[in-house]
Amino acid sequence: MHYPRPHLALTLLIVCGIQLGCGGPERPPMGYVSGTVTMDGEPLEKVSVNIKPDVGRAAMGQTDGKGHYEIYYNVGEKGTKIGPSTVTLSWPIGYAGPKAIPAKYTEGKSELKLDVKKGQQTFDIAVESDPSAKPAKVQTLD
Repeated sequence: MHYPRPHLALTLLIVCGIQLGCGGPERPPMGYVSGTVTMDGEPLEKVSVNIKPDVGRAAMGQTDGKGHYEIYYNVGEKGTKIGPSTVTLSWPIGYAGPKAIPAKYTEGKSELKLDVKKGQQTFDIAVESDPSAKPAKVQTLD
């Protein structure tokens, strides 16, 4: 099939614009959040920390062996959208964790609120365990 040259040029411009991100949504104003998560005074390792702005998409991080986390907007890009947000905690898929995370810190029920500001800020999270909570079930992607 033969295409006239103007169509080919237009197609190349569109493809180049998509690959370069021209005209795409801009990155929102960002704040940089880090902190430590503890349960009953002990650091929690491998906990997912999610920050969901009231408007916009969530950003997340995961705690290290000392309970420290940093929030990432994209892979390799630190930050989260500024403004009022809800913070949730969860164990990663496939990992049950040593104790159940109380419901008041989980998705859809979290009482943790943070007003993310521009620039760097620390948000330490001290969780008290719930002795009546059942251990988390291990979830798999199967």
